[in-house]
Amino acid sequence: MRADDELKAAMADVLSSLQAAPDNPVSLLVVGSALMEQGFTQDQIINRLYRMEAAHEIKLLEGNRLRLIKPLINLNG
Repeated sequence: MRADDELKAAMADVLSSLQAAPDNPVSLLVVGSALMEQGFTQDQIINRLYRMEAAHEIKLLEGNRLRLIKPLINLNG
């Protein structure tokens, strides 16, 4: 599995554990910390977040939060 695929799967797991949903924004600090504990770098995480935003999967919000645009189940595909 490519590193980006591993990060995408890990991010989906973290977002799921935080009960992220389009109506429930989550803290980027919590998401980032959990992913860094799994061995991903800050650069990898940021780049993945920007790709997800460009793909209209998430919206980065003020206050270091993110909101899912698509339901979490669609992020695994």
